[in-house]
Amino acid sequence: MLCFGLHQGYGQFGVAFMGRHAHWPVGTPAPLPAPVPDWFEGPAFMGWHPMRQITHKVAFKTFFDGARAVQQGHDVGYLIPHLSKVFPDYMIIINMLVSKHKVMFPVQKVLVDNKMMGTYFPFILGGLICSQPVSMLASAVASS
Repeated sequence: MLCFGLHQGYGQFGVAFMGRHAHWPVGTPAPLPAPVPDWFEGPAFMGWHPMRQITHKVAFKTFFDGARAVQQGHDVGYLIPHLSKVFPDYMIIINMLVSKHKVMFPVQKVLVDNKMMGTYFPFILGGLICSQPVSMLASAVASS
């Protein structure tokens, strides 16, 4: 089966559609009673933030396409841009501060630093994104 090898460079990023988050529209006395689907989240670069190790789920000895190979369970980290249906919104900053985008699927036969390499499959939603009340598989990867 064809799947994408992931690396911690800036040519690969995840995007997500229809994640659900709590929102508090500006001008209203309280947050909305239920999470609202967002239009878009991303780009969540596999190497986010520059020169900073967010997760221990990248290889330190193994490189793929010129950057550190990504292992299963790699979390891109926080500060992922969100485009909400509710705008302006007090909660959007909090949603971005605690955001996540996690690589869930392994390539079982490819080990990078003795752990399975992380991957996305074409046309299958494969990243675990921040969402409320629970995280959900709702993302895809783009590569340049």
